[in-house]
Amino acid sequence: MTRTRAIALMLAAAAMWLVLGVLNVHLADLNQDEGWYLYAAGEVAEGRWPFVDFAYTQGPVMPAVYGALHGWMGSYGVEGGRWLTLGWGGAALVLACVLGGRVSPVGWGWFGAAVTAILLGVNVYHSAYTSTVKTYALCTALLMGGMVLVRAAASVRRPWFGILGGLLLGLAAGTRLSAGIVLAIVCFSLLFRPAWRRTHAWFFVGLGGAAGLTLAYGPFLFAAPEAVRFGLLEYHGARGVEGTGAALMLKAGSVSRFAGAYFVAACTAVALLLLAVLRPAKKSDASAGPPSLTGLLWGCGLALFLVHLSAPFPYDDYQVVTAPLFCTAIAGSLAGWMSRRAGEGMGGWAGWVGSLLLVTCIGAAFSSPINQNWVLSGRDVIWWPMKEEAPLRRLQWVGAEVREASGGADVLLTQDTYLAVEAGLRVPSGLEMGPFSYHPGLSTEEAEALHLMNRERMLELLRTSTAPVAAFSEYGLAIASPAIERVPPEERAELESALLQRYEPWKEISEFGQGLTDLRLYRLRSDDVEAAE
Repeated sequence: MTRTRAIALMLAAAAMWLVLGVLNVHLADLNQDEGWYLYAAGEVAEGRWPFVDFAYTQGPVMPAVYGALHGWMGSYGVEGGRWLTLGWGGAALVLACVLGGRVSPVGWGWFGAAVTAILLGVNVYHSAYTSTVKTYALCTALLMGGMVLVRAAASVRRPWFGILGGLLLGLAAGTRLSAGIVLAIVCFSLLFRPAWRRTHAWFFVGLGGAAGLTLAYGPFLFAAPEAVRFGLLEYHGARGVEGTGAALMLKAGSVSRFAGAYFVAACTAVALLLLAVLRPAKKSDASAGPPSLTGLLWGCGLALFLVHLSAPFPYDDYQVVTAPLFCTAIAGSLAGWMSRRAGEGMGGWAGWVGSLLLVTCIGAAFSSPINQNWVLSGRDVIWWPMKEEAPLRRLQWVGAEVREASGGADVLLTQDTYLAVEAGLRVPSGLEMGPFSYHPGLSTEEAEALHLMNRERMLELLRTSTAPVAAFSEYGLAIASPAIERVPPEERAELESALLQRYEPWKEISEFGQGLTDLRLYRLRSDDVEAAE
């Protein structure tokens, strides 16, 4: 493939990435996670620490990074967080393209970069989860940056490249703990391959990785080890289903949805496997094969995929982090196969292969069922009602209304944390995790130590809160964590009764937030307002 044609394909892929990103920023459904991630960033910006001062269930790197940018991002609420997340997704895409080019054979780098850009950038599912405020975009940017530097360090003796690459991989694990498997596999691979061992890259990458992990987790393990252990391990480990059959069905469904989300990439990988079996490389072709780092990418992607699949409840969006590893591996492998067949005329087919992948990915992106959620509000028997407005827009005007009704107070009683973020208000201590803050199985001492709410603490808060406004959607007072079970009806009735002792209903807003549920707004009763003053 000529350089000009490859650049044209990459520009087309970049344009599609931007279109999908803008649509997802403005039209995608809200997710409750967006609220507590952004709220955590605001807490860090004000000098408070995750685990130590408030509950948190991921690595601490994301709130630190987003908190450092909170001065700009915070003024734009959830939309600002989405634009920042899309920026990290774009950085991950650029770095993945660089890596896809570097792991391709000599003379095929532009082809590898173009294939990576198409498979990863023209994918509405990947766009949705790297524009929604979650850990995936930042984690993939750190992973791809680390792998680019590791590739350079493995080629020649470049200590600083190895140290910086390891540092980024360590910080990726500090964003999502599961990404730590990539750092481990990279170091072992660099150590046990003679061609790489001579550069001592394993030592420098390991040194940088250890520094990244220490920076990410060291202070928190020292200050609040029990909260770190609960947030990173026990919280996630408590979620699952009973029975081996049900667990296997969940995992099979997760694999199926992941393959469907990245369908073109999955088909390309299967085609490469069949080609390797039906038309294996000859010994004389070995020197023309792709760099062995392609195999490392396959190994890292598979290991990370299996780590996520082994989770008690394997959400398929966890695998968004593995997609750049797989797409760069696919690009490198495809470039390697075509380079080995260049003598048979395959070299002239590179442009057509790239164009076919682009057209197929565009078709897959705009035929995805994800897109209907931009405009439809579910199904009513045989009808498909349209949304009155984008969920983000509704959140914005409700946030402005709540802020005005709060009358200068700085606290909103809610578990819909993204509403507090949008209104520029705080939530009561213990509700920072939004709908996942309620852990009725904890003792009061445990709940206080972990900065969470058990039944007694929640009842006390509802009966004594002085926040002028309370806001609860169908997610509020409904989820018992960490197992993510429904709160029993009698227990929820008790919580709502305690709320109504202190607050009176004010307004109800339909099709609000995640799941388009009803949001109920309450005002502090007049006699309680006087007592609070």
